[in-house]
Amino acid sequence: IDRRGRSSPVRHHTTTTTTMRALSTLAVAAVAVAVVVAVAAVAVRADDQCANDNPDNLDDPVPQPRLTNCAWYFAKSCCKTAPETVQEEFEREFPDRDNCQPGAPTQGCYELLNTLVCARSCSPDQALYFNDDNNSMRNGRMRICEQMAYWLWDACRSGVPTNNGCSDPLDQIHKTVEEWVNSAADAGGFQGLNGRVVYDGRGCFNGAPATAAASLAMLLVAALAALLF
Repeated sequence: IDRRGRSSPVRHHTTTTTTMRALSTLAVAAVAVAVVVAVAAVAVRADDQCANDNPDNLDDPVPQPRLTNCAWYFAKSCCKTAPETVQEEFEREFPDRDNCQPGAPTQGCYELLNTLVCARSCSPDQALYFNDDNNSMRNGRMRICEQMAYWLWDACRSGVPTNNGCSDPLDQIHKTVEEWVNSAADAGGFQGLNGRVVYDGRGCFNGAPATAAASLAMLLVAALAALLF
């Protein structure tokens, strides 16, 4: 208050700013709570059960904060240790890539195949992905969403890693995407994916793990906080 009994405009401005920041903090907190609830709802919908017959896998998903590859499954994982990336394994086995078509396998192919391998090994949603019409989770054929199957086909069309180097272009081996996905996998390779194309989008792998949704939500909260402050 100044000598004439009037409130100081500086102090009034400071009080207003403090109040606005407090309200903004409450708004961010509310959004964060909503995000956590939404992510939890997604997690509840997943079966949260390990179903792959890999002997290195766990029976139930647990946190694995030290995953290197497949790190997006750190919150809940069915793998004890992450597999080597598809690219690292292939380039270690075939450093010269003598029989590969120019540019094959593409970087996009490596990355999408790696997401598939990670889902098979580490995803806590395996009980969904490996469920068949008889409600069995042990037949080994992974349910792959139609869109994901086409993404894989387009990225890997020029050739995929196999146990003998690179394959021929996929359309010279398989007539359709479905034939490739359904074909038995060769040992250590991807000439067949030993999967099953799912056309209705239910209970199938679409390339987006649940933890990715959680990470995106946290980024949105951070972005909102930055805008408010």
